[in-house]
Amino acid sequence: MAVITGTSGDNVYAGTIGIADVGQIGATQRASTFRWDGEKWIVSSTAGNDQLFSIESVELLDATFQLTNAVGATFGTSVSAAFGQAGSVARLGDGSFVYVTATYLGVPEDILAWRISS
Repeated sequence: MAVITGTSGDNVYAGTIGIADVGQIGATQRASTFRWDGEKWIVSSTAGNDQLFSIESVELLDATFQLTNAVGATFGTSVSAAFGQAGSVARLGDGSFVYVTATYLGVPEDILAWRISS
């Protein structure tokens, strides 16, 4: 596994095929959007617009997302236990995804949802 850490501003993350590469982005999930353009994942956030090639997961400041580029494959998430969150992902008919999570600090506080374009 290789961990690639970005800088502030726009970055290109180039992972190695066959290696479980992790891209670290210094932004929260609330301040980030994900988009698959058919070739790479693009993550737009307060840290910049980052292009991810052959990156299997993204670590944000408060969550880790497992990525896929295979048509029809599942899109998994693993959210940081430090914030007491759990999430679910569903693939929509148009190829996009919806990620829904609830924050917990003893009691449910917020329900958050993101639509991730394909």
